[in-house]
Amino acid sequence: MIEEKRAEIVKSAKKSLGQNFLLDVGIVDKIAGQLKYLDKVVEIGPGVATLTEAVLRRKPKKMVSIEKDERLSELLDEVKIKYPNFDYKNIDALKINWSKDFEGKYSLISNLPYNISTVLMVSFVYNYSVFNELVLMFQKEVGMRILAKSGSEYGRLSVMVQSVFDVNKVMDLKPGAFYPAPKVESSVLYFKPNGNKLSLKQLERLDIISKVAFENRRKKVITGLKKIIPNAEEKFNELKISLDSRAEQITVEQYLKLI
Repeated sequence: MIEEKRAEIVKSAKKSLGQNFLLDVGIVDKIAGQLKYLDKVVEIGPGVATLTEAVLRRKPKKMVSIEKDERLSELLDEVKIKYPNFDYKNIDALKINWSKDFEGKYSLISNLPYNISTVLMVSFVYNYSVFNELVLMFQKEVGMRILAKSGSEYGRLSVMVQSVFDVNKVMDLKPGAFYPAPKVESSVLYFKPNGNKLSLKQLERLDIISKVAFENRRKKVITGLKKIIPNAEEKFNELKISLDSRAEQITVEQYLKLI
């Protein structure tokens, strides 16, 4: 029954929901195998549940999938019958309060809908303390921005994510790995909290500073930051940051010291 319903859903994939289904068993097994903590797993966008089943075969104590498209409920009901440690919720991932809607700490895994992946990633940053780990798939271009340490790809998203997570690339995927095939390549990244204990106020401050810093990449970063950081030039001197620096030349650690 699961395979039959899966085939039906694949034929009616909705572009509006960013549905590009990953069907290759070998690839989904490798992605699921990145999880190191199997006490409690949350998945966003199970789709046709190939990744879901790959995780469930590893016998997590509990797994909950979040799926906005109610058309997938029949398939997920079949998965629920097969795996008693599985459940799902028909809700919009953008509306989740990650620190309240799920108890305790958990692992998060997802082939993220690319049209909302950046917004979701920022929400994960603000709720970093609830995660043991994250295994997430992005459009390759977004993955490059998350991983960047300097240069043109390095920006606000890089700074925000790396302030609380260590990030490593797991693999890149060609469009042909999906059905229907997207027009872009994809990257799977692994995230682990890095031990930085940042408060909500500190994260909000970092968000503002990084936004201002990268708004005008070609200008000296001090030009914008001195409007929002008291004694900015003195702080730059203390941190041995050149007053001629551009935003992409300042490290994550230095941005954290500016908050």
